[in-house]
Amino acid sequence: MREAITLVGDGIENPWNALTMLHVAAMFDAPCVFRDRKDLAGSWEEVEPARDPLPLITFEELARGYSPVVAFDNLEGAVDVYGHRLPRGSRPALLVGNERRGLAQDVIGLATESVQIPLASRSLSSLNVAAASAVGLYHRSQVK
Repeated sequence: MREAITLVGDGIENPWNALTMLHVAAMFDAPCVFRDRKDLAGSWEEVEPARDPLPLITFEELARGYSPVVAFDNLEGAVDVYGHRLPRGSRPALLVGNERRGLAQDVIGLATESVQIPLASRSLSSLNVAAASAVGLYHRSQVK
């Protein structure tokens, strides 16, 4: 049996994107955690004070606890999400990055695979991080 993929937001700044990512992950029965490099936890508490604390993960926990680690970003050499398959029997993590700068170099180095959403647009290069999370988790739910 495959373990659910964990959605990991790296350096997310907008608490509303974080909230949407948590909802998206819940739709697919997937855990969602955040590596807080931009004080997301502080803005989370200001915007969502009645909610549970933001679920956080450190670089060390990510490196120790997940395999494969998939960088879901339009990086050089990334393969298209359509047709991509993860190895069986693993504890995968799907990394999505900061709204403007993408993934940090340290987690890119940790990634065992790079996957992207192919876009036909000549004027747009990426989706909103919450929308990209939904595409990634949806595709993972369809690939057996």
